[in-house]
Formats: sequence, structure tokens, C-alpha cells
Amino acid sequence: RPSKQTEPTGSLAIRPMDGKGWLDPWIPAPPDLAKPGEWFTLEIIARGRHFLTKVNGITAAEVRNAHVHA
Repeated sequence: RPSKQTEPTGSLAIRPMDGKGWLDPWIPAPPDLAKPGEWFTLEIIARGRHFLTKVNGITAAEVRNAHVHA
């Protein structure tokens, strides 16, 4: 679970290597993909500049062409 409690499980935080970029680097996931106290599967997929998370097989957050050092 992200340390920023307002962001649901599966959210992404993209932080550029040079510290410049988005004011808020959070890409939020939909709420309630994972219920408190229940087991879930979290997949994190990174291919070049494409980042994707899935919670229980459901796409939670995705960013393409992220401006990060890959």
C-alpha cells in the first residue's frame, strides 16, 4: 500500500531522475480494487517507458512514454 494513504493500492508514483516534471507524480488507481484484510495479487510491469500495475488482474494504473531515465 502506498505511504500516501489517499492513493489506492495499485497507484503509480513516477518521479523523473532530474527531479523536474509533474507537480504531482501520482497516477491513481481506482478505489476498492483491494479490500482491507483480503489477499490480492499485485503485478508491476515496466517495459522501457511504459509502466503498468494490475490488482487481481485488473489494470489499476498505467503511464506510457514516462519521462524517466529508463
